[in-house]
Amino acid sequence: MGYLSSKIIKSLFAATLIFLPLQGCSEGIEDPSITTHLCAQNKEGIYQLKEELKLIASDENMKFQDYSEDVRRDLKIIDSKYAKRADGSPPVHFEVHGKNELGLTASNISLPGYQIAIGFAGGKNHTETEQFADKMITRLEKQWPVERLPDGTGATPKPGCR
Repeated sequence: MGYLSSKIIKSLFAATLIFLPLQGCSEGIEDPSITTHLCAQNKEGIYQLKEELKLIASDENMKFQDYSEDVRRDLKIIDSKYAKRADGSPPVHFEVHGKNELGLTASNISLPGYQIAIGFAGGKNHTETEQFADKMITRLEKQWPVERLPDGTGATPKPGCR
């Protein structure tokens, strides 16, 4: 395989890692994805978010998974620009999922520093996803300001959150 093909494959893999987790793509389900944004501020904030998501998983009878180390390793393997976080912030990729694939994904991949995008998806329909997202946003807002993004838009870097 030539250098150019290798770079193309790496780029496609990186794009998949970055964008697929935040998409609400499930066969037979209308696109119920909802995206929010919060600023964890620092490594302690990341730890607190991880612990809160573990509690949410437990309270909602869901499963918590931390794929942060896997994502860090994969980004390094493909030599992605997202593997080298200039500010020293760790890559974050947490998932909480339950029945009907209802759940959330929290990630800072493709965002600077401690900015976290949280995507809510799954469920039987948009109403179920909306209710779950509203409940989780209310809970997260007890510790962080959470910005709900307009439908169809993704998280982008925000001033004031490093």
